[in-house]
Amino acid sequence: MRKYIENKEYHKIWKNLILISCWGDMNSTEYLKKIQEIFPNTVIQEKGLLATEGFISFPDTEKNLSKLSFIHIF
Repeated sequence: MRKYIENKEYHKIWKNLILISCWGDMNSTEYLKKIQEIFPNTVIQEKGLLATEGFISFPDTEKNLSKLSFIHIF
């Protein structure tokens, strides 16, 4: 484990990791690039717009886009 961390081979620690769900827009863009470099064979699912009030959008993994959620206010 120490060898993998020292060599920055994190993908060898999590060999069966198939999905990472994380922020990918705005200030997170540079970090997303780093995650993609570290885990080149893992699907990255970028978060949509979330708030404490609810989900504003949700990820569409087929098109790698966010879709607007329907919000109904009574």
